Amino acid sequence: MNNAGTVFETIPFQVYDDSVITAVYLHESRKYRRLVSEIYSITPESLGIEPNTERGLPGEKQYLESGWCHTMLSRYFFTGAIFCRREDVRVAELCSGLGWGAYILSHYAAHVFCLELCAESLAVAARTWPAGNLTWKAGNALAACDVLLPKSFDIVSAMEVIEHFSVSDGLLLLQNVAALLRPGGMFVASSYYPDHQEEAAHVCAKNPHHLHIFTKKELASLSAGMFRKRMFFGSRLFVAVK
Repeated sequence: MNNAGTVFETIPFQVYDDSVITAVYLHESRKYRRLVSEIYSITPESLGIEPNTERGLPGEKQYLESGWCHTMLSRYFFTGAIFCRREDVRVAELCSGLGWGAYILSHYAAHVFCLELCAESLAVAARTWPAGNLTWKAGNALAACDVLLPKSFDIVSAMEVIEHFSVSDGLLLLQNVAALLRPGGMFVASSYYPDHQEEAAHVCAKNPHHLHIFTKKELASLSAGMFRKRMFFGSRLFVAVK
């Protein structure tokens, strides 16, 4: 029997901050050394595609040299280890990009369904990460329920996604997420969630691909009617339970 919601109720939200996320990541990355090495070995050059900062790979030189690769990996290892390591957990990964994050989650969850709008990215991901518990689906996250079965997922993940949408589309994304989740299911979304609107506007202006940076207050308010519990872990991870 799936007990994702029951287990989640015992997790003390307040203990999770950036340092704890990092600690979980370091523990899991040591445990899954081969997996980390496999992911690092994949680069745009090895895949025969052009580099794209909005669909980055942890093994790219710029991320290895800056250390950003660890931030990229940590969100998935933390989510996998804390939320997905239970029997029969079904995950929907929205805007799955080149698929390496979903591949990490597949080492924890029973099954991961990946939804991606870009046909090229979806094809690359499907042939790069052949795992029996990964299913690749073409579709728009803003109409996810047209492709994925509503009320059938324990976890919905959307990593570095919501900042690519306007406020109105961000609301539509949240509505689709809530519809996909079973009662007690969880939404895990990484981004940068500043405390103040001024900081959000400043950060948003730095990247033309980002349409809106949601503050913590803004996202908490926007999602209030859909999720009964909402919490930010540090400044980069939003977790909500339906």
